[in-house]
Amino acid sequence: LHHFPSKQALVEAIFDDLLQRFEHSIDRLMARDVEPHGRFTRAYVTATMELIGMDEFIKWQSLMMTMLTDPGIRQGWKCWMEAQQARYRETDEDGRLVLARYAADGIWLAAVQGHSNLESDRQRGELLAHLIDMTRTP
Repeated sequence: LHHFPSKQALVEAIFDDLLQRFEHSIDRLMARDVEPHGRFTRAYVTATMELIGMDEFIKWQSLMMTMLTDPGIRQGWKCWMEAQQARYRETDEDGRLVLARYAADGIWLAAVQGHSNLESDRQRGELLAHLIDMTRTP
């Protein structure tokens, strides 16, 4: 804590670091995806599901709880998401894609709350497969 002027500054720095890592995962996944339609959404959904299974998820759980009560952190996430939506508007604005991202967010929240069925790699894999199917052009 002595490296930051306040506890709030420390929390914001942790948020920025985790968000940067998450964005890097999304960029990595997008680079491997040859289909433009839904590329960001597939990467977002996949990166979200990957985080649920990682040891690092405990940091995200703490941050998520902070986001519920801290307007600055909540605003940081909102700004990041709005920037992504604007950036990928042409390829990822379709209603099915928005629904897939919201579903991934709901799965994320369920994992934060400790739903035990999400601890299974198989269960998360099945959910991920369904969400990815939603991102394909019908």
